[in-house]
Amino acid sequence: MHKYGIREQFRTGFDSLRRANRLIFSRKGFMKYFFISGLINVFLIVFFIWGAYVSSGFFIDKLSLWLNVEELFFIFKILIKVIIMAGVLLLYLLIYKNLTIVLMSPFLALLSEKTEYCVTGKEYPFSLKQIIKDVLRAVKMSLRNLLWELTGTLLLMLFLWVPVINIAVPVFIFLLQGYYLGFSLFDFTLERHRYNVKESAAFVRKNRWQSLFHGIIFFLILMIPVLGILAAPVYGVTAATCGVLAFEKKIMPG
Repeated sequence: MHKYGIREQFRTGFDSLRRANRLIFSRKGFMKYFFISGLINVFLIVFFIWGAYVSSGFFIDKLSLWLNVEELFFIFKILIKVIIMAGVLLLYLLIYKNLTIVLMSPFLALLSEKTEYCVTGKEYPFSLKQIIKDVLRAVKMSLRNLLWELTGTLLLMLFLWVPVINIAVPVFIFLLQGYYLGFSLFDFTLERHRYNVKESAAFVRKNRWQSLFHGIIFFLILMIPVLGILAAPVYGVTAATCGVLAFEKKIMPG
């Protein structure tokens, strides 16, 4: 494993994305993962919309009791409901990628294995024990990355009060989220290659620019209406797997 400069890392990122695109449309069984991604994302969206609706009603009832009034004014109630629902949906957007990676971890781990098999010929026998390990590892890494990501985000938000610098804060928050998302996408391959958490973190630090590249690509694909929630996890894991293999010199770029 080698450390590459910024240019080399971004070049490998683009090469990995092109390779992922060829694999996904090669009729080798990749398309089914779009369907799985769609089902899980629809479940998450419905769950959070339902949660936002229920929680808004709960808080309105509690606020009515606290203010000692029978009924809040209709417009006031609508305003509170909209604010609460918007807050819950914003929370969903902030933790979406972590929830997706955890819930889809068994499928994404299999997708990463399939990608490695298609580009290197190395096959991993199916193991329920390994699937369970993949899920536990995904939960552990997602919580770890979420903690660091939220810490960094809160620290960056302090600069919102600083004139001029505050303009760049949203950009830095976006880059921070992209970096940790790329970390999570890399980890499906790193775990299979027997990297422990410390070794995975060291790998990503050395190859931070490609981690950032894959995270940004995930977000950009996610922004595509409807198709984004289907394609982002599939493209993200497939491309990230190719990226790790390229860095480990198990495949040539291209």
